[in-house]
Order: sequence, then C-alpha cells, then structure tokens
Amino acid sequence: MSTSSRIKTRDSPKPRGETDNATEQKEKDSNPAGIQALRAEFEQLFKAKAWRGVNNLPKERGNRRALVVAINYGERRPPHRLHGTFVDALRIIRMLEGFEYKPGDICVLADIAIPSCTADCESDSSEGDDSESRLPKRVNILRGLKWLASGGGPGKYRFLFFSGHGHFQPSQLSSTSNQCIMPEDVKFQRLQSCNDCVCSENVWRASDQPGEPMLVPEPLSVLWDHNINQRLCTSLDSGTKFTAVFDVRFSIFVNAKLEWEISVSAAIVEAC
Repeated sequence: MSTSSRIKTRDSPKPRGETDNATEQKEKDSNPAGIQALRAEFEQLFKAKAWRGVNNLPKERGNRRALVVAINYGERRPPHRLHGTFVDALRIIRMLEGFEYKPGDICVLADIAIPSCTADCESDSSEGDDSESRLPKRVNILRGLKWLASGGGPGKYRFLFFSGHGHFQPSQLSSTSNQCIMPEDVKFQRLQSCNDCVCSENVWRASDQPGEPMLVPEPLSVLWDHNINQRLCTSLDSGTKFTAVFDVRFSIFVNAKLEWEISVSAAIVEAC
C-alpha cells in the first residue's frame, strides 16, 4: 500500500487571458450567503441519496472509492455543534468529481434526517428505507472503512475524508497519545482520576456554566487511531494509492492550551 498526504493537481496549463473561474467561485463560496447555499445544496443532495450509503456499496473492484464522513452533532452537548462540516464535505466531493470520481464511487455519511418514503415517493423502491445506514454512527463508519479498503491494488485509488470532533488521550508514561474521532453516536462518561494519564487536560463539559462535571468519551464509543489503522492496513492491497484527510476539532480546552496545530492524519494514517 502506498499512502499520500496530498492530492496532486493536474499539470494542464491555463490559457492566458482566460477568466479564473475557480478563483471567482472560491470567493463566492466563501461569503456567508455562499456558505449557506453550499450547506443547503449538500443537505438536498444527501436527502435525495445522490451518493451511496453503507447498505448499497458495490462489491466489484472499482478503480476509485471514496468515503466521506461529515458530522454536525446537532443540538447535543457534548460535543458541541460544528457548523462547517457539511460545506467541507461538499467541497471535497466536488474535488473528487474533478478527479473522475462518480457518485456511485462515493459513500457519504452525515447526520441529516432523511424523510421516510411514502407510497407515492418517487425514490427507488428497490433501495428501501436505508436512512439508518447513511448516519455517521460508529458501526456505519467501520463498514465504510471495510468497503474502502477492499478491492484495491495497482491502479486503484482510495480516498477517506472525515470532518468532525476528535479527542486525544495524553499519558504521563509516553510522549505520544492515543487519538480518536467521534462518531455521531459517541457517548460520554465522568472523568475518573488515574495515575498514568493526564485526562484533566483534555475534557468536555455539557455547558459553559461553572461546576459542570468533566467528561471524556467512552472508549468503546469512538474510533481510535489503532482501530482505523487495523481496519485499513489489514485489508488494503499492495499498490493501492490511498489518501486520507482528517479535519478534526478538539475540545475547546485543548485548543486553548496547545500552541501548535495537531495533525491527526499523521497519527491515524501510517504506512503499512
């Protein structure tokens, strides 16, 4: 398996005097109205099932596969809502389309409710009500990773994108820390004091009110870096070109303490 940390752009030259449409589109998408439009577009396409869920993933050995996970977390706290994840996901999908990824090559998981199909629904009835399989729950992300890692080999491309909350568990016994991403159905528990870890440096609270108990994710409700590495490295065939992008938000208490940006992808995506 080969891994890459960035996507190479095409080398085709741009004719002189040609309007830079990409720059104009970027400026348009960056203003508040443009961002709101992108979010609405993503939600509309997701509800229309423009991309695959984990219940109808193709088994044939396609040249390209992508798993895109975008989690907003809604009104629950912790963790708090993330407003830009759907916009990030749509921009990633647009980029993938530019690299010849088709809608059928892309599995998208997002915490958006899909209305139940009624008798006069125009949706494909053969697909059935698979709304649960499109939610970014832990079990669905694992199923998506299994599909992403299978059927690879020379000339095969695999792309993973996650936008959501993350958590890292520092330890006094090591200079490194365990890191994880939080699925939509992450659960939290009260912080328990321990001798080996420094958990109090990375905690979550239900509100900003004084006296709120310190919380940490339940270990079995998240996806740790070793979970993802194991799922990918035991299945990806030699020669597969794999790229992963993790756009992860840590606890506000951690963000205020750290003076540098933590690169989650470096810890989660390793050469096998």
